[in-house]
Amino acid sequence: MEYCGYVFNGGSTIHCWDLHFSGGEGKTGGMQFSYNVSYTFSSHNSTNLYNTRHCYECHYSSYMDNCSDCFGCVGLKNKKYCILNNQLKKEDYEKAIVQIKKELHWKS
Repeated sequence: MEYCGYVFNGGSTIHCWDLHFSGGEGKTGGMQFSYNVSYTFSSHNSTNLYNTRHCYECHYSSYMDNCSDCFGCVGLKNKKYCILNNQLKKEDYEKAIVQIKKELHWKS
């Protein structure tokens, strides 16, 4: 672990906080730049995940596998650019996520 805090059974992690039974899996690497995740493995740049694997830029989601750029989704596999399980075009997703983050007062 490097630059991590509040981790219980974290495995291979870098720049992560508030992890519970989360970390890396074999050759796929570990968790990086993730926050507030539980039972999540090999996910990067993600927040508020539960029981996910191999996800990138996913937020407020659970039961996901090999997804990227998803927000508020449940039970998806091999998906990109989804909000509340609705598939969007990349351009539409990027516009919507900027608005969502603005309303949630996230810093860009």
